[in-house]
Amino acid sequence: EVDAVFSLFGGAKLVGQLKLNAAAIEIVKGDLSHPFMTFAVACNGTMPRSIWLSETRAVCNNMLSYSFSKAQKDKLGRLFRQSHKSAFDASAIHEAIRMSTEAREEQAAILRSMSAIKLDVTEAKAIIASIMGKPAADRDLNKDKAIKLSRPESDVIALYTGEALGYEFAGQTVYGLLNSVTEYVDHHYGRSADARINSALMGPNAALKERAFNTLADITSGTLDLSTLKARELVFA
Repeated sequence: EVDAVFSLFGGAKLVGQLKLNAAAIEIVKGDLSHPFMTFAVACNGTMPRSIWLSETRAVCNNMLSYSFSKAQKDKLGRLFRQSHKSAFDASAIHEAIRMSTEAREEQAAILRSMSAIKLDVTEAKAIIASIMGKPAADRDLNKDKAIKLSRPESDVIALYTGEALGYEFAGQTVYGLLNSVTEYVDHHYGRSADARINSALMGPNAALKERAFNTLADITSGTLDLSTLKARELVFA
């Protein structure tokens, strides 16, 4: 089902989004998300024809790309980062959707585990500092011997503490912190809608969302111990 077709930067890039025919996933009761496939191409040939497979949360329209294994990423990269001059191989779409179905189920399990882990605000600030900039413990202190977050980091924390769409579902949990990052990137970042969408799909903010998911997944699994971030020892301005 075609969800949206639009251009960026005055027609320099064309983007199309399809909603895939699959049942919604419920991370917590009432909090649904749906699978999408996004296509993009630059009309002037400055980027390869690109495709992303992702999940979009219904309550806030935040997009999170699937977390593929290295082997899956390598295969998808060959399929979907192709020269705009090459012939489009529609049959490859079926293999990609099959891989995304597996990745979707695995990612949903991780997100459900995230939703069960609560974080206090100091812990959330320490995590966001490490994801979006320099670890808080390595930053200089202000005159009150407190750590000051950057404006974007503070904006994410404001979303986390109640301003985010869907806060009533996610609350102050690891899952809620992830959704705060994705909402900031998808709906608040940048001076224009074109810059925001471009960065979230194919720019630095796409990498930021991936880094946030990986870091928070590691915290959820216990691979990353919050004590390494000194989260309980820090004082924030």
